[in-house]
Amino acid sequence: MEDQEVLSMAQRAASFKVSRFSLVSSGFKAPKRVLGMAVRLAPAIRGMGLSPCVSLGFLSREELKALRDAGVERIHCNLEASPSFFPSICSTHRWSRKLEFIREAAAMGFEVCSGGIMGMGESHEDLVSLGLWSSKLGAVSFPLNVLSPIKGTPMEGRPVTSGEEFLRFSCVLRYLIPTGRIRLAGGRPLIRPFDRTALSGPVDSLMTGDYLTTQGMSFEDDAAMLGELGLKPLGRII
Repeated sequence: MEDQEVLSMAQRAASFKVSRFSLVSSGFKAPKRVLGMAVRLAPAIRGMGLSPCVSLGFLSREELKALRDAGVERIHCNLEASPSFFPSICSTHRWSRKLEFIREAAAMGFEVCSGGIMGMGESHEDLVSLGLWSSKLGAVSFPLNVLSPIKGTPMEGRPVTSGEEFLRFSCVLRYLIPTGRIRLAGGRPLIRPFDRTALSGPVDSLMTGDYLTTQGMSFEDDAAMLGELGLKPLGRII
């Protein structure tokens, strides 16, 4: 994407009273061009009343400092799963690498956004462990994703997580992370209408827009849903 395209999207998000705007890349680490774009655009995004978040993989201290100096306050790096289950879904790096990076970012003064994915074959104990580790790391935001079994991927045959199971775990998360933001994230269309139920209970935030490999919900649809629930976007950084 080019600078103006990103800024146009940010401006549109601001018009719907979105409070944070996330700059995301896939892969182990964002290429220099993408990192440079994040550093370059962060001040302009802040100027729109949005807080720029980044999810750019395993960055060095120098790269983190450049983002911090540009006004980025929050780093996103999902733990994804418990330490015992993680090796069964990822072989490119160890779970401990995520732990080290998150701790380093926090030590440099960044807020931490770190959640995970339900529905990959994990146990209830794994989900609780994931929530506990996020809490130990001081995460102020926990994106709760539901796996979308995509054809042609290793997990295409996984059963879809039920809305009831999602709601139960989101309630558990509220006890594990009593003051953090629990955010509806990827896979939301798969659990409807329990996303609405969750927003009336343990969940207090949502990610609106699209994700890396799946479509999410539009600003218009989310604004309509919040209105039907009697909720309003805060329109400020949370």
